Amino acid sequence: MTMSLALIAPGAMGAAIARRLTDHGADVMTTLAGRSDGSIERARRAGMRDVDLAQLMHADLLLSVVPPAEAESLARQLAPLMAASEAPPIYCDLNAVSPATLARVERIVHASGAAFVDGGIIGPPPSDRAMPRVYVAGERAAALARLNDLGLDVRVLEGGTGSASALKMCFAGINKGMTALTTLMLIAAGRSGAGGALRAELEHSLPEVVARIDNGIPDMLPKAWRWHPEMREIADFLDATAPDGENIAGRHAFEGFAALYEQLGDSARNQETKCLLDSLIKPSPPRRKLSPGDRRAAARQGGDQRQSARIGDWGSATAQRASDKDVASQKRMSRVKRAPGQRSRLSEPMRLLHGLARQWITQTLWLEHRHCSDRTGRVHPVRLHAVLDPAIDQHPVGGVGGHEADQHRDLHHEPERRGECIHLPQPGV
Repeated sequence: MTMSLALIAPGAMGAAIARRLTDHGADVMTTLAGRSDGSIERARRAGMRDVDLAQLMHADLLLSVVPPAEAESLARQLAPLMAASEAPPIYCDLNAVSPATLARVERIVHASGAAFVDGGIIGPPPSDRAMPRVYVAGERAAALARLNDLGLDVRVLEGGTGSASALKMCFAGINKGMTALTTLMLIAAGRSGAGGALRAELEHSLPEVVARIDNGIPDMLPKAWRWHPEMREIADFLDATAPDGENIAGRHAFEGFAALYEQLGDSARNQETKCLLDSLIKPSPPRRKLSPGDRRAAARQGGDQRQSARIGDWGSATAQRASDKDVASQKRMSRVKRAPGQRSRLSEPMRLLHGLARQWITQTLWLEHRHCSDRTGRVHPVRLHAVLDPAIDQHPVGGVGGHEADQHRDLHHEPERRGECIHLPQPGV
């Protein structure tokens, strides 16, 4: 069964989300009464159906995607219609509002008898190159997970209502706050005659900030008019999270950012500032829109590059392992090269095995050797441990030295059993 959705309004984000949904078979309704020609054209390209407000109540889900300042007024406008409906849609507020504003919207929706879901969108509008994340929270949040089957990236948070909006506030505060800060300092440097020097220093010391300037500021300027209410929502959010209910530093910072965006969004006041910024910004060239064939070719090329990178990484790793083996081999050789008379430095397990072997040989072969004698009546305590450790010196031990000691260590001399002892024949006999 085709899912039916109501989406207000077909702005840049709303129309892009609607296009994604209709491409995956969803029926998306909206109302275009009183909307601008641009909104009407975006809705048409997105495949949205224009209906009156009462028909929106037949949808399964109602998505509110409007500027922050309009979120509460939209809920109030739709509340009587939801109250009159036998099965009103689940109302999901996806706007960049503070938890305090969200709480007011939630009370309005619940009073009308409809279910409510808290949501927040992070990222640019859906396109061939990007996909925003839609975070949702609340008792009925799982209902929006069905939109994952319709081309969206919906993520259900474990926190209660308000956690999705809080996430949106924190992310927007960092992202748009940094854009505001770089814009303020760039304007101040330009007006002080240090604009070129500041940019050169940033290119040398903070190239990532230059990328934010060149990409972020041109993208911000046409949207500044709707960013300033969001900055004030963030200021309210920071106050609400402060232990004493007042975050002085946060409020002053974001009230200032709101004033900047309000000025930049006023075409009558920002001409001089825009000209100054234009002289200090080197915007990236616009990306050419790829055809489906170009996208497939790019995907194949990207796959080949990733495969080459994986092969290169494997080769580098193999070379590194070989190098490590060479180093380990050199270390082993360095341990073998020792001065005459110096005992071999065995590892602890090998030292233990060496000792056990010596003990076993001694107990088994030489337990009774003190009672054995050769034909001359002498006992020759052959150094069997020399067999286990060939690196020992050739100094005479126990009266047997030089050539005789070497012969006693020769394993080719077969011992001759006599009773329970072993007799080694004397050399030359």
